[in-house]
Amino acid sequence: MCDATVESVDCTPPAWDLRIAFSNGLRLVVFCDNVEPGSPIGENWELWTPEVNVAVGPGACWKEEVGI
Repeated sequence: MCDATVESVDCTPPAWDLRIAFSNGLRLVVFCDNVEPGSPIGENWELWTPEVNVAVGPGACWKEEVGI
């Protein structure tokens, strides 16, 4: 993934599986396995940018913090 840029990002409910496509043809797929609401395990995945933090899971939970 070195020297590649992100071309697309896709999340699909209900578990919010994550798919990222890169400019070099590689793809990263994160399958959410923590799907039970109320699970003691933390999020399935998190995405941090300078503008927003997105955390997904457990279950169909989607949390977004802007301006962090």
